[in-house]
Amino acid sequence: MPTDTRRTVVAKLRGSETLDGTFEPGDVVTMVDDPGGPVTAYGFGCPGCGGASILHLGTGPSGHTWHVTAGEAAKPETVTLAPSIHHSGGCGWHGFLTAGVFTSC
Repeated sequence: MPTDTRRTVVAKLRGSETLDGTFEPGDVVTMVDDPGGPVTAYGFGCPGCGGASILHLGTGPSGHTWHVTAGEAAKPETVTLAPSIHHSGGCGWHGFLTAGVFTSC
């Protein structure tokens, strides 16, 4: 799929067993620190280019942590995150995940 830094896509929950090594824009895989524990991060396909990236939820490297402000972390198709997401190491897509939709700024 061609890069589009203005793309808006719905978050699509994918199991890690369904990934073939690549993400499509908007694909999300939930990650946990301990089996059966709470979701602590999302592996996701950048909405702009599909490049693999990660969003740490609640805890993570300084300046690289997002907070669930609405929805349930285990169901990314319901989630609103803050602050905005910027794929700075990739295509430059910048936007928000709001009510399960990645929307560019």
